[in-house]
Amino acid sequence: MNQQTLPKPRLAQAVETVVAALNNSDQTGAIRLARAALDEGLIHPLFLNLRAFWLEGRGRLNDAVADLERAHALAPDDVPVLNALGLALAKQFRPVEATKAFETVIALQPDFTPAYFNHGSACEMWGEIDRAQQSYHEAIARSAGRRDSAEPLSRLAFLAARRGDAGEARAFAQRAVELMPNHPVARLALARADILDGNLEAADQRIRELLASSVLSGYDRYHATGALGDLRHREGRFADAFAAYEGGNSEWSRVATAKHNYGRATSASGLGTLEWMYRAYANHPALPKPSRTAASGNSRHVFLIGFIRSGTTLLEQVLASHPDVVTMEEKEALADSATAFLSDEHGLERMHALTEDERAFYVQKYWESAKEQGFDPAGAIFVDKQPFNVVKLPLIAALFPDAKILFAVRDPRDVLLSCFRQRFHLNTFTFELLTVGGAARFYDAYMTLAERLRQVLPLDLLQIRHEDLVDDFEGEVSKVCDFLGIAWTDAMRDFAERRKVRAIATPSAAQIAKGLNREGVGQWRNYAEPLAPALPVLAPWVKRFGYQD
Repeated sequence: MNQQTLPKPRLAQAVETVVAALNNSDQTGAIRLARAALDEGLIHPLFLNLRAFWLEGRGRLNDAVADLERAHALAPDDVPVLNALGLALAKQFRPVEATKAFETVIALQPDFTPAYFNHGSACEMWGEIDRAQQSYHEAIARSAGRRDSAEPLSRLAFLAARRGDAGEARAFAQRAVELMPNHPVARLALARADILDGNLEAADQRIRELLASSVLSGYDRYHATGALGDLRHREGRFADAFAAYEGGNSEWSRVATAKHNYGRATSASGLGTLEWMYRAYANHPALPKPSRTAASGNSRHVFLIGFIRSGTTLLEQVLASHPDVVTMEEKEALADSATAFLSDEHGLERMHALTEDERAFYVQKYWESAKEQGFDPAGAIFVDKQPFNVVKLPLIAALFPDAKILFAVRDPRDVLLSCFRQRFHLNTFTFELLTVGGAARFYDAYMTLAERLRQVLPLDLLQIRHEDLVDDFEGEVSKVCDFLGIAWTDAMRDFAERRKVRAIATPSAAQIAKGLNREGVGQWRNYAEPLAPALPVLAPWVKRFGYQD
């Protein structure tokens, strides 16, 4: 039966019945009634919202989002629907859209406290750490010391610990545990503060108690085992540290495979994406450089790439210290053009045959996306830093023929170890880093693709070794400045101070805060035995980049 032909009293009666069930705290009954009403053809935002909750609980997130988007279209100012939509979008790893949804909720109902925490969480997910912290503080202020302030307090503690600020981490975490004594994130932040302060026995006890908890989620356990690994590393117990990292990664890999279908041998996997792109260009002739036109956009445009944990964040922070440079740290501004051209070989063919008008359209989309995320170069040199943009190099070459490419490299063995030890937000790429063997194969595929694209594409590229930057900072940075056409400035020496101006989104925050050091150089030797099976895969790249055995 079509909704338009239904008598209003029937719909009103159904709404009344569902609302009554909710008022009686009978959520299960309300969901059952809402689903039945929808099956009958009675469409209402409340019913769609309840069915979305039911669908999400059964792992049907795409269907849940579809219901919520339909509900939002029917009732654009419905706060519960918008909040639920924002949460579902975040679970779909669509944090920018989720952020907008929560901002609308806040505009519509400023006293809806959960929206501030949800907004902070979404901002944190896509690297807007300053905005996330502001939202967490707002959530705390509006909670007025209630139990629900424990969540934003714990997130502030976690972020402080990640950037190496033990005092601030401890202060926020202690406030959180006063409200919720067993809050896992707060307790983990206290353990990390103990490690930072050198209170290793206290950290050991906290982590053991946390891991013994029966209510620890898979994600929290993943982070807790990582903290245990970091503690053992700090103690010099490298075999035990590796065992902790490996155990946590293995369990999280199992959960992610079951929950998100990661790890399947498909072209949509992280490894599959790299291999597909390589096959597309394996026998491709070298491409000429497109002629410079108005569509190319900002001629002072730089893409900073390099395998994750290879020093891209250090280089980005150094460049951001220059008064003539604006940097965008790991945001996505090429999504529209990537969707249009990087899904199959027919898309690649269309990309290489772009007309001037078509190129101008996608260039404009890029700059609109960058501005939407708060970045406007306005005549400055614009640095787009995204390690995994190696797969988008063909797109970059097609849209921005005059862009310069900075390619960061680091000893592949230290990269492998660092990736294995980190706790990243999970996606199809970072999933590949959960095992030593998987990380080595992924690194090899990444570099194999990068090498092939450097042969095929007309890239203006400068390669920078992380260790050289550490050992001869001024010399290497001057080389980068010459490449970009800017002058060296003493402000670039003070890059570590920038973290006080803008929070760093990546796991490198604590290292950047320490300034230049060789702490991570050659660290792989402490783990040579467990890394041994993967080292032959890395050996060609160790030699290629000039590192010693």
